[in-house]
Amino acid sequence: SRRWDTWMAGKLYEFKAWYVWKPISSRTFLKQILQDYLNNGVGETMPLKWVFGPSPLGRAEILANMEAALDEVKADLLAGKPPPISGYYSPAMCDAIKSRLNSVVVKVN
Repeated sequence: SRRWDTWMAGKLYEFKAWYVWKPISSRTFLKQILQDYLNNGVGETMPLKWVFGPSPLGRAEILANMEAALDEVKADLLAGKPPPISGYYSPAMCDAIKSRLNSVVVKVN
């Protein structure tokens, strides 16, 4: 099951202390965002914020890495291959999550 750090003003907050985006970061992201989507992703936007603390990672880099990870899952699904994280069942699911990332990701410097 997925745990969040706080619930405030109708939103779930998950605080991230990611200093760099490592290869394992994509797997971690895919696993966590899938759980968040399945638990909270019914509406137009997820009632969720992933708050990234101070680090060399910029918001644009974080979003680009997240989008690339979802694009890889989508490509696997379209090719009939199992994605690296089980639970992703359609390319449209990847697109739905990707379309919501801008409202989910917050970067604090």
